[in-house]
Amino acid sequence: MNALASKVFPVLFAGLALLGLAACSNEEGERKAFIEFLQTRIVDQPGLRVPKLSAEEQKSLGRYAAQYAVIGDFNDSMGKAFTEASPAMQTMASLSTPQALVQEQARIGEARAALAKVKGQLGEQLGKTQADRAKLQQPDDVKPVFQAAYEKTVVKPSELMLKVLEQTDGILGEAQNFATFLKTNEASVNFVGSQVEVNSPALLEELNVHLGALNDKRQKLMALQNELNAMVR
Repeated sequence: MNALASKVFPVLFAGLALLGLAACSNEEGERKAFIEFLQTRIVDQPGLRVPKLSAEEQKSLGRYAAQYAVIGDFNDSMGKAFTEASPAMQTMASLSTPQALVQEQARIGEARAALAKVKGQLGEQLGKTQADRAKLQQPDDVKPVFQAAYEKTVVKPSELMLKVLEQTDGILGEAQNFATFLKTNEASVNFVGSQVEVNSPALLEELNVHLGALNDKRQKLMALQNELNAMVR
């Protein structure tokens, strides 16, 4: 090795070493920022909170901003699903009398079709999110706090949302069954306001079965909606 090389190589090696330290320090800073963000902005917060990253937060999280997108993108999809399901839920709420059930069969069918579409889209997005989650490479100190945030913002809300959609569809399905019963027996049925009168004990028993099923499903849906409202507060 000539004299010039003996002077240049140590300088180059020192520079590379400094670059390595800088890279290490940069990753460590991004990782600490990510952990703090997840813990303070999501895990420790009451209710469901999925904040949008500011430009400054994007910069501070660095490579971990892409990992947070797994949570953020799913939250956007769930919000879209809720919006698209709202008309079907409004249809269900508007069916307040037995006569309305008979008269609005077309709307009930449309609402059920819309719910099926939303459920399918949400299920697909959840599957994609789960696959993306499985691919993440995370240091040991990131894993537990990310999992806590993921459980709070993806797992629990999606499970509850799918239950709400399923229960809403169940009510609409039972409403269709009840309407079919009323239509089939229209000669023996009399509507008095929001009440239904029938002229035989056998029909009365069948009527009570339908009413009981509807009331049971409505109560279960109310419990799920209350749970969902408590989660997002």
